[in-house]
Amino acid sequence: MRRAATALLPVLFVGAVCMGAYALLQRSVATSWEAARALERIGRTADALARYEELGQSLERAAWLRRFFSDAYTDAAVARLRLLDDTAQYGRVLELGDRFVQDPAVTDRAALHFWIGTALLQRGLVEEKPEDVLPWFHRGLSSLKRALEEDPAARWSIRYNYELAKATVDRATRDPGQAPQQIVRPQRGQPRTKKIAG
Repeated sequence: MRRAATALLPVLFVGAVCMGAYALLQRSVATSWEAARALERIGRTADALARYEELGQSLERAAWLRRFFSDAYTDAAVARLRLLDDTAQYGRVLELGDRFVQDPAVTDRAALHFWIGTALLQRGLVEEKPEDVLPWFHRGLSSLKRALEEDPAARWSIRYNYELAKATVDRATRDPGQAPQQIVRPQRGQPRTKKIAG
């Protein structure tokens, strides 16, 4: 009996060490997340983005980390896309968004497609030629539709942006003389009735 108990001691010791390491790692992830949120709340967007990127990169080091901390990894990924969109870095939103869509550890698929879709719409708005705008809008509309289909929470922001983009594309298709930029952003002196949220 004593021999069996002695044989279990190393197993129990390794188990205790693993649980302790996991608890420390969990605390570290939570601390990083809270630090990034605090920076964001006080308006230090660049610093918050850097903290979210550090958190995401630390979890990207190993697949098992992304799986164990899937919620934190997903939240950091979505926060990065949101802050990049807020700072008009649409190319980076598209680049990172495409990478995150390929990563099964990022579980909020609707949010990924939402931010990709809004970035595509914003990219279309900066095009000079009206014929170059609609392809961006069609891609953005497709991404927003996918977000809508994958959103179990039925978030209003996804529906709103999808409906607005759809109405804009439909109107621009019916009236080829009116560019989508004019529909979304009326000329000076005209009332602004619609806005692409970002």
